[in-house]
Amino acid sequence: MPRHLLTLALLAWSGTALSAELRLLDLREFSFEGYELADRRDSYFGYEDDTWRGGTAVNFDLDLARSGDWGLAWDNRVFGNGTTAQYREVGWQYEVGLDLGPKMRVFWNHESRHILDDRRKDAFPLTNMYGVRVTFFKSKE
Repeated sequence: MPRHLLTLALLAWSGTALSAELRLLDLREFSFEGYELADRRDSYFGYEDDTWRGGTAVNFDLDLARSGDWGLAWDNRVFGNGTTAQYREVGWQYEVGLDLGPKMRVFWNHESRHILDDRRKDAFPLTNMYGVRVTFFKSKE
């Protein structure tokens, strides 16, 4: 079924979207975050005598291809979190989305976290999901 949705979306996009200006590899946002962790519980973490402290993140969102309200977007957040002792965790969150006009997006979402200095054989926390998002209201800012 996802292939059928993608095929229909590309057919609609080829006829409607290309009447507007086509932009390729257009960076929409690049930002840096520094933050303190107010509260965190994580059974995967495993360092009971250390306390989560804060972290940093880099966000970069770009349109791989866009024409008007139609496009293919890639939104990223690469982060690292530390404790009172050292940086302990790095991760990546991203979403690839096919925008089918201003109100619908078919998306693939990924999140993974990796503990540094870890010798466990367990698999690291990972979430991959896909779906359709319908927007009912969005402020024009």
